[in-house]
Amino acid sequence: MCYTLTVVEIQQIWKPWVHNLHHWGMQDVVATFLEVSGPINVIGAQVIYLCQPFLKNLVSDQKIMAITGILEDPAQTHRFISSLREAEPR
Repeated sequence: MCYTLTVVEIQQIWKPWVHNLHHWGMQDVVATFLEVSGPINVIGAQVIYLCQPFLKNLVSDQKIMAITGILEDPAQTHRFISSLREAEPR
């Protein structure tokens, strides 16, 4: 299936990720990792694409698109990092 997600759809997918990372206290670790890994993120996205046939039964196509988008697109990376750095709503 080949389609693109809207910004709203992507952010809806991110919400539970951000919540869980805050819950586990890992938001700063993940944000820092994404910041320092820079161009290596694209390689991570390619690895996910290669593994997609194996991940298909575990992870939805939308979630795969969302995570690869975070890794490939610097603007999405920045938005995700900003979401992680925001205070978790109570």
